[in-house]
Amino acid sequence: MEFRQMTTWPAKARDATKLKSGWRFDLSQGVWWLDLCQMEEFLKQRLTGQSFGAAVDVFIFGFEMYDAVDGTAIGSSGAMPADFSRYTPKLRQLLSVGQLDWHDVRFLDASAQLVAYKAALLRAVDNWYARKRRPRDFEVEAFRAYLLDSLAGLTTAQCAVDLSLLDLSLPEWDEDGRFIYKNLSAHDVLE
Repeated sequence: MEFRQMTTWPAKARDATKLKSGWRFDLSQGVWWLDLCQMEEFLKQRLTGQSFGAAVDVFIFGFEMYDAVDGTAIGSSGAMPADFSRYTPKLRQLLSVGQLDWHDVRFLDASAQLVAYKAALLRAVDNWYARKRRPRDFEVEAFRAYLLDSLAGLTTAQCAVDLSLLDLSLPEWDEDGRFIYKNLSAHDVLE
């Protein structure tokens, strides 16, 4: 089975992987400490070669971080309801959404965010049961059990952003009082 991940973020959500490329932002507003690309790659490797019936060859996890206070990401382009799932028989794809509220996870450490991510992924799989029309040849219980076993092997050491590689210095503001999101050195500008 092939695993893919589609991610939707509100503008307020801060992804620590941006810090690796020189971006700076106010950490007091919260940070997502996990590298979603590494997590997706881990799950792709675990699911490659596995089969859970002939009806579904591709599982697409629609991971959405939303802001419940102002509704950002919900109703925006590409965002879907929390219980949304869609099966495309022609492509044998199952898209299912799992959501997290930014306000619930923004101040958590990487291990707590990983637990929340795993729960969102499993909720997305469980959306299958709410569908009225389901393909008959998909072993969702076996898929969920295999995914649960795979997620047990995913640790923060494998997917958390390495803090030693980040510039966690205080953010800076320009002379007009505007927040500087990315600080470029002369060397960066020349490249």
